[in-house]
Amino acid sequence: MQLNRKRSKIGTLLGFLFFLLVAAIFVGLFIRFEWEKPVLELTMASDSIGSDQGVKGTISDEKSGLRKLKAVLIKDGKEMVLLEKDYSNGAFWSNSGVNSDSFEIKIQLKDLNIQDGAAVLRVTGWDCSWNGWFHGNKVEYEKNVLIDTKPPVVTVLNTQIYLNQGGTGFVVYKTSEPCSKTGVNIGGRFFKGYPGYFDGRQDVHICFFAASHEPVPLGEINAEAFDQAGNKGKSAFRVIFKKKVFKVDTLVLTDRFFETRLSEFPVEGKTLLDKFLVINRDLRAKNAAQIFASGQNSESSMLWKGPFMRLPDAAPRAGFADERIYTYNGNNVDRQFHLGADLASLAKSKVPAANNGKVVLTENIGIYGNSVVIDHGFGILSLYSHLSQIDVQVGQSVEKGQGIGLTGETGLVQGDHLHFSMIVQDMFVNPIEWWDPHWIQDNVKLKIDEARGLIK
Repeated sequence: MQLNRKRSKIGTLLGFLFFLLVAAIFVGLFIRFEWEKPVLELTMASDSIGSDQGVKGTISDEKSGLRKLKAVLIKDGKEMVLLEKDYSNGAFWSNSGVNSDSFEIKIQLKDLNIQDGAAVLRVTGWDCSWNGWFHGNKVEYEKNVLIDTKPPVVTVLNTQIYLNQGGTGFVVYKTSEPCSKTGVNIGGRFFKGYPGYFDGRQDVHICFFAASHEPVPLGEINAEAFDQAGNKGKSAFRVIFKKKVFKVDTLVLTDRFFETRLSEFPVEGKTLLDKFLVINRDLRAKNAAQIFASGQNSESSMLWKGPFMRLPDAAPRAGFADERIYTYNGNNVDRQFHLGADLASLAKSKVPAANNGKVVLTENIGIYGNSVVIDHGFGILSLYSHLSQIDVQVGQSVEKGQGIGLTGETGLVQGDHLHFSMIVQDMFVNPIEWWDPHWIQDNVKLKIDEARGLIK
């Protein structure tokens, strides 16, 4: 009887172990046969593909892991493999160990030897599941695309374009097709162009561009256009350039100046001179970048009209591009350029908006103190700094002559005055041009009239 009981217990234990084995196999098979597809995402700038373009994407599978990825281009019945990736490393019984990947599909049309026209981009991914007859779950992305290798034709519509050192230039040009980006490249620096000014036409663009205040070569100057497929067309144009000589000033730094003006700036420095240099160099550059950033989404319309307004009854205290040599204890310690005009009137004088526009920044900006930036459209901005009071808000539309604040001495400054700057996209330019009605007439209005006559 005892032997039968032992046999019964052993049988029960073996049955339980067998049940556990079957359950484990069942669970394992259930996991290996999971049915969720991988997640695939592609980023394409447009439906057009240019002569040498890439498509970026990501693929992920958190359960069984990634098995493989394949991208093909189908054109005129021909299938061309663009990318193949194998993540499995021979794994069959386990997860591949790769649950996500970022990839780029290089589409080099010259190597593929195909013609322009309609095509299909197909990207397929598989995971390591045993589902689908052990091939894995499949995700597929398919998109109709247009192969386009022809660059746009750019035609400049102006002659006799003038540009001063530290000044603003203006040009009108036409493109043969709709473009994703256009502008002027001057010596490797790109200034964005804007369509739509001429009765809403998207093929005619205007662009304000600028030359550095420093005596550097202009280099090649082109009107450039990039179509939806990324192809670039360009047209060189001649600029009549005039060099300028700017004033050089020597500013003597004193301990008293350091003690009275540097305390408000939270920067590190072993000595007061070290702290001043951090402010005058690093903080200055950071503040300028903040000012430029406020105009990144400049209005695609000309908000301003006529010459810009100067602070009334004000005496000039410093001019644009004045070179400042800073000395301390008889030694030259720094060199910077004054990229605006300092204008002094009575203390806390009313500061008018120089022209019609939209307020895009109102805050304390380091060395510039309390400041207002107005967007006048097409990448043109005006800056008003060292204010003691700000009377406008971001998003507010203002008219020429409308009060926006009061002069003051906030920031890195001595004495109550207004620092006024004109900006073309991300470059300070000489405001004297913008105050001059003859410059506006000759360099902007006449260029617009000349181009209008050609496009009609």
